[in-house]
Amino acid sequence: MISQPAPALAQTPVARCEFFLLMLKSHERASGYKALSAIEQADPPKVTIEFEMRNKAHAPSRSTGSCEFDRDRRHITFFTLEGLRSQIVQ
Repeated sequence: MISQPAPALAQTPVARCEFFLLMLKSHERASGYKALSAIEQADPPKVTIEFEMRNKAHAPSRSTGSCEFDRDRRHITFFTLEGLRSQIVQ
C-alpha cells in the first residue's frame, strides 16, 4: 500500500524571513550566518532578525535584516538588508 504524503508544514513568518534573508546572503564569502534574535511585530506584519557572520579571516560581525509581509502573511512585500530597503513585485 502506498502511503499518502505528509502535509507540508506551514512555516512561521520568522522562519520564512530567516530563510529568505539567508538565501540573499548566501552569495557572500562568509563561513556561515547564524540567527541571534528575531522580533515579530503584528501590525504591519514585520519580522526583524539579527545575524552573526563568522568568517575565518575576520572577527565575528553582526547585521540586521527584516521582512514586511502582506496583511494575510502569505507574501513578503518588502525586505531590508544591510540598511537597504527593497520591494518585491509579484
